Amino acid sequence: MLLAFLLNFLICAGILSHSAIVPAHSIGNASWPYQTYKTVDSTPPYLAISRQIPVSDEYLFFAPDGATDFEMAPLIMDMNGELVWNGPTTHAFGFGAQQYNNETVLVWWNGTVYPEPIGRGNGVVHVVDKHYNIIKNVTLRGHFLEQVPNATFASNIDLHEIFITKQGTMLVTANNVTQSDLRSVGGSRYGWVVAAMVYEIDIATTQVLFSWNSLDHLDELPFSLSLYTLGSEGYTGENQSLAWGYFHINAVSPYDGGYILSSRFLCSAIAIGADGNVKWRLQGREGGDFILGTGVDFCYQHDIRAIPEQLGSNNSTIMLHMHDNHNSPIENNTIQSSGKVLSVDLEKRHVTLQQRYLNESGPIYSTAQGNYQSLASGNVFIGHGWIPVLEEFSPAAEILTTVQFGAAEARAGGGFVSNLKPTLSYRAFKQPWIGCPMTRPDLVAERSPNGTAVYVSWNGATEVEAWDFFVGNDTHLTHAKTVPKQGFETMALLDPVEFVLMRQDTIYMVYEKMRLGLFITDRVGHVLDVERIEREVQTLHGTIPRLHRHRIRHLEIGLKNFTDCLPAPAYRRTHGRAVARPPVVKWEAQSLFERPVLRLENSLKLLARLPPNVDGITVHGPPPFWLCGIEVERDVLFGEAALAGG
Repeated sequence: MLLAFLLNFLICAGILSHSAIVPAHSIGNASWPYQTYKTVDSTPPYLAISRQIPVSDEYLFFAPDGATDFEMAPLIMDMNGELVWNGPTTHAFGFGAQQYNNETVLVWWNGTVYPEPIGRGNGVVHVVDKHYNIIKNVTLRGHFLEQVPNATFASNIDLHEIFITKQGTMLVTANNVTQSDLRSVGGSRYGWVVAAMVYEIDIATTQVLFSWNSLDHLDELPFSLSLYTLGSEGYTGENQSLAWGYFHINAVSPYDGGYILSSRFLCSAIAIGADGNVKWRLQGREGGDFILGTGVDFCYQHDIRAIPEQLGSNNSTIMLHMHDNHNSPIENNTIQSSGKVLSVDLEKRHVTLQQRYLNESGPIYSTAQGNYQSLASGNVFIGHGWIPVLEEFSPAAEILTTVQFGAAEARAGGGFVSNLKPTLSYRAFKQPWIGCPMTRPDLVAERSPNGTAVYVSWNGATEVEAWDFFVGNDTHLTHAKTVPKQGFETMALLDPVEFVLMRQDTIYMVYEKMRLGLFITDRVGHVLDVERIEREVQTLHGTIPRLHRHRIRHLEIGLKNFTDCLPAPAYRRTHGRAVARPPVVKWEAQSLFERPVLRLENSLKLLARLPPNVDGITVHGPPPFWLCGIEVERDVLFGEAALAGG
């Protein structure tokens, strides 16, 4: 249900979408054009979209990173190139939406990154709700060694995998530098290697429920299987700093009561049981335990997933899908990266190519990273990791559109090859999302030759349909116009009005010849009588602060149809109406435009009628409690006595 957001202001004008595109190389290290706004400091990349496709309720989820990104952050953007949510400035590997406790949440990894040729990290996974609050930090403690001697980390989860299971657990990878006998591959008896590890962690408690170590399975997965041979790129295994990363685990997900793993340098999909034992290995060049059909070959792949996750009694065939990089630091720019779907007959041990997704007109050769995603429409979405290009294909593998978000090294004849200093997004997704931020909208007003320009945005809010503006004078306020939200930041050109800006927790307002009203809407959106509501509030909750002086009463933001943003545990059905206490107001004498200025702090409290499909709300939990960005104090009465009549 879309939400109309009521902004009580002196306004009467038109409306425009607004953002500025800053060209590449014009400022600092910007290697790709980026967007700027009046209301926020965010600088998301400009999206070069090759072709518009039918609009859906899905957004782009990606996280620019690497040596040449201009802003490192998790981003949600739409298929028109408009920003939806700009997350914190941080690493955000694996950023996307998943399901946890029957709720859609955001997840991403942040920590210490060791870039290629090491290509891994040590950190924590954040789980974030639709209000953009971190509800869980999933960690993995223990004494893990890295290639940097004496380095220690509060959490040791690797950056490669985040998979939330239906049981409320999280599958992650990790690495541990340790000594091992490397004589079988021409190394030292006391050599150093990077052990690949898998963990299943209970999200609620961070208890480890399962662990797996590649060095415990050298009989089935010997060092000799690695295509990243000992000594590659100087990693000889002679000491801790030169530990040999022979395995390079980059994916794990549920499969048949156990797990399926992806090893980049074994070029293999590996099925293991719940006991950790290896059940089978599909090697992308010579087959491993299988015979490969035409076109099946893959190598240096990422994001292997098995469908179905659980085999039935009469089912001996599974589908594997993956991002087949087919490129690496030791073998590059010869075979095009693509998405692949393989049919694996477990009984006959034969593998057939079901479909390959590649853009022949713009081939991509991605050295590292990437993912494959099946969309609800049947389309397939591909992220190419080190190449900052996203692709969407039809079910028949026809290229529908490409989205470029960073500079990439052009290939002679078209397409892109991997740069040594890329802008990357480890994975990228196209997913539905409902975002209900707890922050307040940002609004900036500027004088202009034609009146007053007002810029409005609300970072992360997906359910805003329109902005409602009110006009009036000392004695009367009326609804002037409803204007649709246009992109991330909406610009309205107004007749001259006397106000400055609204930002975060502070509102500055010149108050000559105007009155700001506290509005409550009824079930069809009509504004109810302000004076009667104030009398009701005063009766229930005591004396309202004396705001009548200087001809100003309240500045409030109300909501219509806001049930999509109500957190499920925080309301129950009752009877009656909802009302909250009036805002706390602080007065401060200032001078601006040679007129007195009023400063109101923390003044946006909820005072709103319930929507038609909710009978009542009861607030639980310690203050402050928020509903869709509107702060509600604890001990607020939500019952039959509140706002009788109307």
